[in-house]
Amino acid sequence: MRNIQFDWIDFLIRLGLITATVLIGLIALKIVVKIVRKIMTKSGVDRAVMGFVTSLIKSAIILLMIFLIGYFIGVPITALVAITGAVTVALGLALQGSLSNIASGIVIAITKPFIEGDFIDTGEVAGKVRDIKLFNTELVTIDNKKIIIPNSVVANNHITNFTDQSVRMIEIKVPISYDEDVERVKEILLKVAISNERVHETPLPIIRLHEYSDSSLDIIFRIWVDTSDYWEVYWDVRESIITAFNDNNIIIPYNKLDVNVYNDSAKVK
Repeated sequence: MRNIQFDWIDFLIRLGLITATVLIGLIALKIVVKIVRKIMTKSGVDRAVMGFVTSLIKSAIILLMIFLIGYFIGVPITALVAITGAVTVALGLALQGSLSNIASGIVIAITKPFIEGDFIDTGEVAGKVRDIKLFNTELVTIDNKKIIIPNSVVANNHITNFTDQSVRMIEIKVPISYDEDVERVKEILLKVAISNERVHETPLPIIRLHEYSDSSLDIIFRIWVDTSDYWEVYWDVRESIITAFNDNNIIIPYNKLDVNVYNDSAKVK
């Protein structure tokens, strides 16, 4: 009877320790995550990076809880270490892609090639960064589709960040006829640039004869705008160019194709 009573007491003690580990672990998880979030918020850390770091912390605490629960159940420390090592090796082999994504996520969090809200092009897809998670990065395309990309793909590709800089250059190639006065056209284009309030005065607009095409002279038209105004100014300026050309009787040439039809029907004998 004593042995049975001792076993029940031992069982209750272990159950209490396991319960305490789970409760304390969950409480500690919330407290630690809250403290880390508060510190990173004061430091100005991006929200997406903050989410990634807290995911790592949660994973580490949960693994520690599992380790302690195994110990309280009665698994020897040496066995736990051996099991942990074996599981780590097995997971490393089975989850090479996932581990690569985690490592890439850490690189992204440290180097910060982009932050939440940036519009990027990974070479395969372009969109606005919505979240950087432990295994993947979420983008939202211009037509409001959510794209989930593995972090390893993002980290190993060339990334174009369209919104990292506060100012961007708009470049438009304007074709004109060989019969037009180039200097006159340049003056008209300069007026188009100056008339738009969102076009920066510095750097100055660049308007130069750029290329001799087959059916036109191509003038390069470059202006600088706030990144947030890029597309609105781009469209406004293109419309303004057409209006200005029409007002000044300047024709934009286009390729012409002459088609000759020959009637060479066979004679009927």
